[in-house]
Amino acid sequence: MVPSPCESPAGRAPGRGSGPDAPASRGRRRPGRRRALHGLRLGLAAPGRGAPEPGPGERPGRPLAGPARRPGPGDDRDGASLICRRPGGDGAPLRGLPARAGRRLALPGALLPGPARALGRRGGVLLRLLERRRRAALPGPPVRGPREGRPPLLAGRDAPSDGPVSAAPALNDFARTLRRAGVVGAGGAGFPAYVKAASRADTVIVNAAECEPLLHKDLELFLRHTDEVLDGLDALMASVGAKRGVVGVKGKHKALVAKLEEAVLRRPGVEVKRLKDVYPAGDEYCLVYEATGRLIPPGGIPIAVGVVVNNVETLYNMSRAAREPVVDTYFTVTGAVKKPVTVKVPVGTPYSEALRLAGGATVREYAALDGGAMMGKVLTDFSKPATKTSGGLIVLPTSHPLLARKGAPRAVDERVGKSVCDQCSLCTELCPRYLLGYKIEPHKVMRGLLFSKPDRKTWNEYALLCCECQLCTLYSCPENLAPGKVCQSAKKDLAEVKLSWKDAALNTGAPPKVHPVREYRLAPIAQLTQRLGLADYDVDAHLIDDAVRPARVRIPLKQHVGVPATATVQVGRRVRRGEVLGDVPEDALGVPVHASIDGTVTAVDEAVEITAEGA
Repeated sequence: MVPSPCESPAGRAPGRGSGPDAPASRGRRRPGRRRALHGLRLGLAAPGRGAPEPGPGERPGRPLAGPARRPGPGDDRDGASLICRRPGGDGAPLRGLPARAGRRLALPGALLPGPARALGRRGGVLLRLLERRRRAALPGPPVRGPREGRPPLLAGRDAPSDGPVSAAPALNDFARTLRRAGVVGAGGAGFPAYVKAASRADTVIVNAAECEPLLHKDLELFLRHTDEVLDGLDALMASVGAKRGVVGVKGKHKALVAKLEEAVLRRPGVEVKRLKDVYPAGDEYCLVYEATGRLIPPGGIPIAVGVVVNNVETLYNMSRAAREPVVDTYFTVTGAVKKPVTVKVPVGTPYSEALRLAGGATVREYAALDGGAMMGKVLTDFSKPATKTSGGLIVLPTSHPLLARKGAPRAVDERVGKSVCDQCSLCTELCPRYLLGYKIEPHKVMRGLLFSKPDRKTWNEYALLCCECQLCTLYSCPENLAPGKVCQSAKKDLAEVKLSWKDAALNTGAPPKVHPVREYRLAPIAQLTQRLGLADYDVDAHLIDDAVRPARVRIPLKQHVGVPATATVQVGRRVRRGEVLGDVPEDALGVPVHASIDGTVTAVDEAVEITAEGA
C-alpha cells in the first residue's frame, strides 16, 4: 500500500515539487492559497469557488454536537474547536480524509460552506491537521456551553431565549388599557407597549437620548409636555413594580435637564442621568449600561437584567391611554426645507402634508430619509403615510451622497466591499456593542466577502449581535464601504436558515466584558454630523402643536411588531376620531388601530383610507 501523504514525516505532504530535484517555484505555496488557509485557521469562510447552497435539512456551519471543552492550542481565538464535519448534519468529524471536489467544510464562526477543491491537493493535510488539533484540545473538564444550561448572567434571573415574547402575557389593568389604546413603541419596530407593562422589573428607563443627527422630536415633546411624560413613567413603574426610574437625557440640553431635575424632586425614585453627546447613546444595550451599569446578555433584551426601556413619545401616549387612543404622531421635518419644524399630525397623514408644514423643500429635486440619517430609509414617495413609529424626515437634494450610499443595493455594497476592504478593522474597533464586550466584529463579516463568490449568501455569526446603527458604514470606515449593511444582510441570511445567537457556535455563555478604552472611542454627534455632510442643516426644529386637519388619511393595519390588525369597518361607513378600525385576536401579539380624523371610509385593503367630512 502506498503510504498516505498525511502520514509522511513531520506531517507534511511530499506532493509535487517537494523532492530534492523539484523546481524551487513548485515548492512555494502560492500567496492566495496561504491567505485561504489563514482564513480557515481564523474561523473564517472556506474560500469557496462555486460553493453549493445547503441541502434540504442542512444548516451551514452548525457546531459539532456534544459538550464544549476548555480551549486548547488547536482552537481559534474565540475558543471554538476547528473541526471539519461530514455534510448532512450527522456531526461526525472527518479524520484525515482526502479532500474531494464538492465536499463541504464547516468551521465555527464562518458559517460559509466551501467545496474542498478550493484547497487543492493540500486539503487532506488540512483535515488531518485540524483533527490533530481538535484531539489535543480534548483533555480537561468540559465548559458549559450554550446548550447545557449555562448560568444566568444576572443572579436570580434566567437568561432570555431568542424566541418571541409571549403574545398573551398575564395583563394587569394598566397593560390592558395600553392594549386597547393601541400604544406601541414610538420608534423602531413599534413593539406593543402592553407586553413591557405586564412584565416585572426593578428599573424603568426613559430613553430621551435621541441620538439621530438633526432630529428633535423627543426634546421638543419633553420640553412641552414634561409632566405628562413623567406621569407615564410613574404609571409604568407602578405596573412593573419598579422602585427606580431613570431619565436618560443628553447633558447638552441644558434647559430640559434643568426642568427635569426640578420636576423629579416631586417624584420619589426618579432621577436624571446626563448622557454624553455621542452616537448611539439611545441603543438599549448602551443606555442600560450607562444608566445601571448592567450588561444585557448577548442576544437578550433589557428585561433580562430587570430593566424596561421606553422612549419619550411612548410614555406620553401611556399617560393619555385612559383618555384617548393613539391617533396622533410626532416627528421632525428638517434638512433642505424652508422652516425646519417638529410636527404633530394625525396618524395616516401623507408626508407631503408634513413637508408643507415645513414650508416645502428649498431644492427642485429632492428625496428624504425616513427615520433619520443613520437608521432611516430613503423615501421618494411623499404620499406615504406617517405612522405611530415615525420619528423624522430629513429632506435632501437627490444629488446628496448620503442618499446614494443609503440607497445602494446589496449587490453593489458586497461587490465594492469584496474588492476594496483592506481589513483595517476600524468598523469593529468603533462598534458600540463591540466596545461593550459583545462578539460583534464587522470586519470579520467583511472578510467573509473576500472568500466567497458573488452568489454566495453571507452566513457569518459575527453579525448576529449587530444593532444596525450603521456607525461602521457612515462614520468608521475610511473607504466608505458598508460593513453595517453587510451585517444586516448576514443576519437576514442566518434567519432564513433559522440560526440565532442561541444556536451560534460563538455563543459560549461567557458574559461580555467592557473594553478598557471604550469611553475614548465613542462617536461625537458633531463629528458624525460633519462626516454625513449634514452640518449645514443642523438647526433647531421647534414643535408646532396646533391641530392639523388633512383632507385624507391612510392608516396602515400593520404599524408594529406582531400580527397585523384585521379591518372591522367597510367602505362607506362614517367613523369618528378614536373609533376602532381594525383589531387583533386577544391571544395574538398586536394592538388595534383607530381612526385619526372624523370622516367616511373610502378604501379598505392593507390600510384603511378615510376622507374627512366636507373634503
